Amino acid sequence: MKTIKIYTKSQLILLRNINPFLRRYRLPKKVLKRIDYILEEEHLGKQGFLLILLAPVKDDIREIEDGANVYPLKLEFTADLECIKVRNIESGKIKSKE
Repeated sequence: MKTIKIYTKSQLILLRNINPFLRRYRLPKKVLKRIDYILEEEHLGKQGFLLILLAPVKDDIREIEDGANVYPLKLEFTADLECIKVRNIESGKIKSKE
């Protein structure tokens, strides 16, 4: 599963700079802005990070844990996981990506 982990503001800046080169996996500005707000407003903790899943999730929490790839650490999710629907940039057709 293709994922991106963001730990710090500097990693977000790097992601913004390489985003145009990601082609099929390019992130919409709306998602990048939301990540920026979360990094500014919330304290993620010592080992906390934001996880961006580039493929649709089918099996909820188990697939997210596999994508995070942080074993043997334990993952702690917030009460509400945020889902942002985006469309496929390459073809222009709307797909059910989240």
